Amino acid sequence: MSINFRNYTNQAGITQDYYLVRNFFIKLGYCEFTYVRWDWMATHGYLDRTSVGNIGLWCEDSEVVGVATFDCSLGSAFCLTLPEYAYLKKEMLLYSEEKLSKEGKFEIVIQDKDKEFQEIAAILGYVASENRELDSIFYIEQTSTDYQLPEGFRITTMQDTFDLKQYGRVYGKGLIMS
Repeated sequence: MSINFRNYTNQAGITQDYYLVRNFFIKLGYCEFTYVRWDWMATHGYLDRTSVGNIGLWCEDSEVVGVATFDCSLGSAFCLTLPEYAYLKKEMLLYSEEKLSKEGKFEIVIQDKDKEFQEIAAILGYVASENRELDSIFYIEQTSTDYQLPEGFRITTMQDTFDLKQYGRVYGKGLIMS
């Protein structure tokens, strides 16, 4: 089977392409750009809606196997593939450099553990910086919660106490647990 490239739809928001990419991120699992981040970006008020059509999709049949994307605005890119399609990353980086840059400026986010992609970037003239993206995850079922929180605070899960108003209030504050 062959891999075909196409651009993401020019329409921002919740579209058929949104779901195709979301399913890709779910299948990919934890990485530097998760399905939750995709959801956040796709609906964010600061999203550069005029540039979503620059997102690149590499597909096999109707399944997305690679995505070159940005997070809300151009200038910084993420090139992600399912493991068996990692050979696409050089092509994806070259595409991203051309289509996801902003005013001649461009950076690529690469996981520390992805040595092969780091090497590709180095060969293409990229230099590692000290900038990092760090995620924090609190596994409530694996971590002791035997401590006193300030009055009015408690630890809960969205499964137990989902409240859309509260969710919206804390969404961008790093207080979401699943």
